[in-house]
Amino acid sequence: MKIKNMNRGVLSRLVAVAAIALCCVMALPMAVHAETAPEAKTEFHIKNEADFLSCVALSRERDTSGWHVYLDNDIELDSDDMKDIVANTVKHLSFGNKEHPFKGVFDGQNHTVEGLNYDKDAFDPERDTGFFAETNGATIKNFLVKDANVWADFRGGIIVGKAVNTRFENVMVMESTLHVTCANNALNLITNAGFEGGLIAGELDGCTLYNCEVRGGRAVNNTTSGVQALGGEGLYMAAFAGYVKKSTIEYCRVTPTRKDDGSIAEKGMTDVTNKYDVAIGALGGNNVYASGFVGCMAGEAKIIDCFSTAQCYSYAASYVGVVAVTRAWTGGLAGRILTEKGNELVRSHFAGDLSSRQYNPIAVIPIIQNDVNLGGIAARANKDDATVTECYFKPSVSLKGSSQGTAAKKKIPSFGGDGTTKGDSYGPWDDERYTTRELWEEHDYDFCAGTMRSTANDDALGGQHTNEWAMDYKLKIPVHGQSVKATIDFPGAGTATIEKTKLGKDQATSDPYAFAVSAVLAGTAQGLAQGDTSVTFKQDTSAKPEGLTEANGGYRFMGWFREPGVNVNRIDADNAWFNGKTDADAVKAGKQVQKNEAHEITSSYTADNAKGAEAFKGNDLFIASYEAQVLFYNVKGETLAWQSGEEHDKSTDWYRYGVGLTPVAPADRGTLSASATFIGWTTQPSGEAGMHGGYAAITSPKLAELKNAGAFYPAGAEITVLGPTDFYPVYTDYVSNIMTVFEGNEQDAIDDQTRRDGVGKTDVKVETAEDGTGVYTVRVCDVDNKPLSEDGALPDGYRFLGWYENKGTEDAPLEVRVSRDPSYTLPTDVDLTAPHTYIARFEYRVDYYVRAYTNHEFTDSKLLCSVWNRYQTPFEENVGSTFVRENVVHWGPEHVDHGIKDSYETCGTRFTKETLVVSPLNAYSHNVKNDTGADTLKNLYADTDFPGAATLSDTWTSASLNVTVKPVNDRYRLNFWTLERDGEYWTYVKNPIESMVRTDKKYYVRAMITTDVNFYNKGDNVVRTATRRYESNLLQTKVNGADPTFTYYYPHVNKSVKVAEKPEDGEKGSYESPLTLESSPTDTEMAVRNPKGEPDPRYKFLGWISTAEVQKDSPVWNYIYDVANDPYVTSDPEKAAPYLATDDFKVTKCQDAYPVYAKFDVNYTTNLHRAGFNGTSEVNVPRYDITPNLNADNDPATATVTPDIETTVYKSGGELYKLNKVEIELPNGEVKKLEPNGDNSYSYQVEPGGAYTFVAYYSPLAVVYHLNAKDVDGKVAQQGDTLGSLKDGIPLPTYNVGDIDDATNAYNAFVGWTETKPASGNCYVVWSDGLPMVNTNTVVNAPMELYPVYRASAVIVQSNIDANLDNPDSVRSLSRTDSGDQISLEVRATAEVVGIDGTKYDFVGWSRDYEPDGKYTLLTEDDKYPLEGSEPFKGATYTAVYKVTPYKVRYHSVDGAVIFTATVDSGDERAQDGKPGFVYTVDVPKMDESGNPFYDNDGNPVMEQKSVAYDPDAHSKIVALLDEQAAANGDKRELFLEWRYVGADGTAKSWDEFKGEPVKGDMDLYPVTYRVVANDTSDPAKPVTMTAQLKWLLDPAAANTVDDGADQAPFKVCFAEPFMGTQLTVTVTQASYGPGAEGVSAAEKPVNGKFVSLYSLGSGGGSFDLANRLESKKTGEGDQGPGKAVFNFAQTHALTIVKKTTDASAMGQTFRFKVTRKMSQDSPAETRMVEVKVDKQQPENGETWYVGSVQFAAPAGIYTVEEDTAWAWRYRGELSTPGKAPGKTAELTISSASSAGDAVVTCVNTRAKDKWVDGGSRAKNVWENGTLRRED
Repeated sequence: MKIKNMNRGVLSRLVAVAAIALCCVMALPMAVHAETAPEAKTEFHIKNEADFLSCVALSRERDTSGWHVYLDNDIELDSDDMKDIVANTVKHLSFGNKEHPFKGVFDGQNHTVEGLNYDKDAFDPERDTGFFAETNGATIKNFLVKDANVWADFRGGIIVGKAVNTRFENVMVMESTLHVTCANNALNLITNAGFEGGLIAGELDGCTLYNCEVRGGRAVNNTTSGVQALGGEGLYMAAFAGYVKKSTIEYCRVTPTRKDDGSIAEKGMTDVTNKYDVAIGALGGNNVYASGFVGCMAGEAKIIDCFSTAQCYSYAASYVGVVAVTRAWTGGLAGRILTEKGNELVRSHFAGDLSSRQYNPIAVIPIIQNDVNLGGIAARANKDDATVTECYFKPSVSLKGSSQGTAAKKKIPSFGGDGTTKGDSYGPWDDERYTTRELWEEHDYDFCAGTMRSTANDDALGGQHTNEWAMDYKLKIPVHGQSVKATIDFPGAGTATIEKTKLGKDQATSDPYAFAVSAVLAGTAQGLAQGDTSVTFKQDTSAKPEGLTEANGGYRFMGWFREPGVNVNRIDADNAWFNGKTDADAVKAGKQVQKNEAHEITSSYTADNAKGAEAFKGNDLFIASYEAQVLFYNVKGETLAWQSGEEHDKSTDWYRYGVGLTPVAPADRGTLSASATFIGWTTQPSGEAGMHGGYAAITSPKLAELKNAGAFYPAGAEITVLGPTDFYPVYTDYVSNIMTVFEGNEQDAIDDQTRRDGVGKTDVKVETAEDGTGVYTVRVCDVDNKPLSEDGALPDGYRFLGWYENKGTEDAPLEVRVSRDPSYTLPTDVDLTAPHTYIARFEYRVDYYVRAYTNHEFTDSKLLCSVWNRYQTPFEENVGSTFVRENVVHWGPEHVDHGIKDSYETCGTRFTKETLVVSPLNAYSHNVKNDTGADTLKNLYADTDFPGAATLSDTWTSASLNVTVKPVNDRYRLNFWTLERDGEYWTYVKNPIESMVRTDKKYYVRAMITTDVNFYNKGDNVVRTATRRYESNLLQTKVNGADPTFTYYYPHVNKSVKVAEKPEDGEKGSYESPLTLESSPTDTEMAVRNPKGEPDPRYKFLGWISTAEVQKDSPVWNYIYDVANDPYVTSDPEKAAPYLATDDFKVTKCQDAYPVYAKFDVNYTTNLHRAGFNGTSEVNVPRYDITPNLNADNDPATATVTPDIETTVYKSGGELYKLNKVEIELPNGEVKKLEPNGDNSYSYQVEPGGAYTFVAYYSPLAVVYHLNAKDVDGKVAQQGDTLGSLKDGIPLPTYNVGDIDDATNAYNAFVGWTETKPASGNCYVVWSDGLPMVNTNTVVNAPMELYPVYRASAVIVQSNIDANLDNPDSVRSLSRTDSGDQISLEVRATAEVVGIDGTKYDFVGWSRDYEPDGKYTLLTEDDKYPLEGSEPFKGATYTAVYKVTPYKVRYHSVDGAVIFTATVDSGDERAQDGKPGFVYTVDVPKMDESGNPFYDNDGNPVMEQKSVAYDPDAHSKIVALLDEQAAANGDKRELFLEWRYVGADGTAKSWDEFKGEPVKGDMDLYPVTYRVVANDTSDPAKPVTMTAQLKWLLDPAAANTVDDGADQAPFKVCFAEPFMGTQLTVTVTQASYGPGAEGVSAAEKPVNGKFVSLYSLGSGGGSFDLANRLESKKTGEGDQGPGKAVFNFAQTHALTIVKKTTDASAMGQTFRFKVTRKMSQDSPAETRMVEVKVDKQQPENGETWYVGSVQFAAPAGIYTVEEDTAWAWRYRGELSTPGKAPGKTAELTISSASSAGDAVVTCVNTRAKDKWVDGGSRAKNVWENGTLRRED
């Protein structure tokens, strides 16, 4: 609501109201910050202009502490009557003044004050004008000042002139103009001069500002100083605030005025112009500042999260020569940083236009400089003057902006003071960077209100707060504001787009986890933010992926959902984030803002706030929700309900991303065989006929292919919906994958490997378990198909050995026994999708038959023995038998008598080693007579009881027998012999056996043989050697504590008779009978023991492996004993079980027995340790080294663990780690949660061989960063914490990134962390597309182990001169920055290069769009350009641009150092014949004889043409250096005159000689200067330097004339302090510099004939006013000496006392004054009385004054003058001296530095007493505060 009163009749009422208000102010207490003060609250409500004027009037007269002023309406102050009203009432429109600063609260309640006008014509400009003149402890908030026009002197702002300890919030200045003029008028006595202006405030001291804005408008100064400049003080003009100290400006901005569509309005840019002209140059140079934000940061000034787009221009001109140049400084965020103390610039940027212009007549050379002293961050500042964090500027705006030179040639460093271009967290950014939101986010700019900030504004804002940014694509910069976001909830389903807003462009995303972000609000002050009332969101549904069936509909759009308050712009790749946001719960919660039942492919939704409801607000996320169709088919091609497997309508088969489906098997199997088993689903259809994409009996290779492609989903597994999918059933006929082989089947005529004719067959029995899974048993059946396990029987001579399977590879087969059971049920972990061949193997009995031919009693065939052989075992010929003189030499299918000895070698029917046993076999002896003698008629048969253990042979002896047994190896031994005949028996022990025999008897001899079995322990030591007979059990057990025994009986004809205890040929006991069969070691004996001798429960003794079953060190042996470095241990008991010796295992050959152990592998860990966290210097970790207690006495064994519950989180104490649960991980991968035993212990039954791991889960959780291959950084987090919130944040890795570069042959940059484990051998991850990364917002829900991710740069680097370079890589390259971190890469180039052909080149800069035709832009002129954000990975080409080396003109300082180098290309105009190389003609302001510029009628300077020097920077730098030299060493002043050229041969040319010549090569120029020295030569023998104690004004171009009306002396000197001497000598010489032996030399000569003018101290500070000139002298004139001007002074000086009064009665009266000279080192104190008679009258300012004076001589000294009040008792007197405020006394110094006017004391008397001796009185009426007060 606006109130604008145009009725002129209200004038009188307004005047009355204001007058009354002045009389009705309440007395209010003092306050600090008004809003927080505890005092009583006094409210004022401004509803109209009258209320406004009343409040203004009251505020300027009274203490405003406790005031609360509310603006209830918009008001306008620019009515036609307002000037009259103001002039007749309050005089000023400012709240408060210097005497009464505003201390209360002003709350504009978001209203507008329009038309605030301080018209220069209405009243003289004052300082501190503005809406508030001055504030102290106030709170100013919530209002807009628009269209204001404010003039101020010295200091001013639209809102406030000077603010102290004031809080500003939500204050805005719009389209207003501020004029600030210099403090060089008589109205104000400003001691520090200069000025301070800003559109918000002139000066801020101890203030806090938040969310304040300047939009459009101008801050202007255009001042000319006629005679004297400001002595070098700063002239600060800024868009926001002029002078800032001890203040925090946060989240404030300077922006342009815009049109409704968001574009910049015509003349909408905020303009800062600071122009200053000086007629006569300043003593120390002037500094003029224009800044886009603040003029001066004067200590503890903080600028946080601010920005400016202002266009800034500074202009400084001095038209008469100066000692130091007048400078114009233009800065982006600050004009000047005055001190290093406490200044901070944080997350702020400048995107405006900077330009400047300087004009300085340096000596005789007019110097014009365009666009100098610019600073993108701060102009007059060095890089260390403030803490600068993430501050940037946009140089392209300036390079395309305003300039009186060439804008594109501007050089804009970050800091204009030291020329620093960039640093680690500040510098210029090009346009591409400026519009990359992600890059700003990387630099901590908050685009989602997700980061809490803590600043000086915390208290006012209720604590930590956010400062939110938004991308403005109209300005192409980040601004303060808010954004909305859009995304999709289904990867790949579509694209969500935020259509172009007023501030932006279309923003789209197809990545659900990286939101599209678009600004909808720029600036938030006053509700006048530039933004949108509606936003349109568009979605485009993705096309159906290729390869789907026609029935599958692909994706469908479901509608838009709105999720408020999303304070992130990117989330982890976890779709669970969308739970509750786009699902059924979200619909119930009302989050669905548009339901799209038509499922349109492309559609839009508009959120419109103009319709009354809040359809959107900042940080709303709009989510396009999609579903995908997922269809399950059976082999008939019908679509199925996944819950039942039945056919159904597919219209309901649509699902959100991430939904889990656990489909059951298809109910209809179609034509599948009964043995087909459903094993799962696939997304790759088969080509099988009639299967409609299903697989009827998938092959193993095909299944492996599906698995490798990730296209197979096992039956019963949950399928996660990831997109539109068709699922086809996969069946396998496992019977087809289980192949059985009956050993020996190849011996049959028919080709069937599962059977053997007449023996039996193998088959596979298929059953279904209770859980529905198949159970498969391979069986051996007899010829009647009856399983052996069910009383089936093999033919005689066959014995089942076991089932075997190849566990090796095709190239290295390894057949092992998997079961001894003829019906072997396959374990459940056998992968039956792959072929498995099970071979039934057998043993085959070989029966050996013998008979004799010459021993007539043994001619019948007799079974000698039976030996079992494995398949294809070579026939064993040696079984041990013989006859007398007749030996069995081999065997065959029938008995054969080969006759006499050696006649059998050619036997064709014998069995040999090549005869393989493949079936049961009868072997018949082939005999040979072993001599040719006559038949002795003896009958003797000999054999052994251990077939194969030994050979027997007989030796012929008459009437006796002689048989020798020879064991086949030393593992067999002869126990004794038995000799029998009918009814008789004997025992022998000697070998051979010898005995007398009869020829009429049959004799039987048997060698009783045993073998020793060695039982080994784990240490590979024999723990027992046990004797065993043939077919005795390998394993023997003690009986009643004693080893078992075997009692021998005679084996042939006397079988019931025990063998004799005493042999016939030896002593009793010489053989063993009964035979002791030592027991095998017990399980207890075989227990592994630790070094203490205690059983080690980790090992379980499984049993024995006989070398008769498994040959030691054979492949099968190694298959069983497969644990490295742990002897006789198997990793899997199932490997050993089929080979373990059973209780009935028979000894049939010599052998050893080795133990088999399985180790219990039971471990303990914690979730924290498993994540790599082992504690830090401050944080503990629960014990993870606990050894589970194993109770192996039980079977199965039990493992028990007691987790740590006593460890504190922090080493300093406090809370304990909380044990949340304990799980055990089983060998098969299954995980079970355990319940405690009741005492914090947990137990589980374990089997040996497999790995069991107890895992204790604790909170807080561990987050472990692998810093390098060895070191980690561990942190603790509560569930739900984000990584960024953990202590010290996310660390950086410490790898030697150079090693990674070498490994990848590219430069790599660290880009983040991932949970994805690295490839083997690395602890870092190489980046790949789609790699899931964590960030500061990643939520910790479980322990995390994080690995650094490195990404190779894709940048291409070249130069435009590569073709002319030997090694281009040595000239330009990609490299790491000097920061040494692992993140920063840069392109860098060599500054100077020589080509192959000898051409010299200079580096110009880096370009990203280089074209040979010159149409390219430079990113930077620096030789190094750091790459930011994703730039290293974009594959852009960076070109190092070179040009042919130009001529170099080197300008040297007085110390020889090069201070400036000008480059002149051979094609430049300066290098052309006939063209001057050092001067050119321009228009400059025209001056009068006094050095004052001429102006035309419009106030613009009149111009004239002058010759101006090239390379102005060289001129200004030499002047600045000489100025700095003078400040550092005050003994001399040096004034630059001109440059001189010194050639390589030493030839020198003056400026006039070479300035008109072209530049044709490199040149070295040296300065020519005047040196000026002043000395106190009162005592010629002891001169005292005075140069530094004087002020100097030097102008070598001056006319060198002096008269009473003008002083054009080139050398002017002024006393700056009293001078008590009697002679001052000024010496002027000319120094010509050039190269010398020690670098530089100077030829010096006196300067004669130049005037030196000396000026007095004046009013105290020294002044070059002509009235203060003491004397002028020419150097070298008379006897002064060469180059000298000598000034002499008298011993005494004149002191004048003037008496003035307006009281006529004083005429003719005499008044007395006491004059006192202070004691000095040379004289004592002195007092005298002086009388002054008032004797004349004179008019002044319309009044008559009565005046008298006296003058007397006074020596130099300090004097005090005071009036004798006894002589002036009726008067109140004030004494003053020039330049000092009046007082009761006056003090002045009289010296040689004083002029006549300086030593004048004026006493002004006012009549104070009217009473007389008669008691009468004179009264006068005095009005005070509206009442009449009587004054006596």
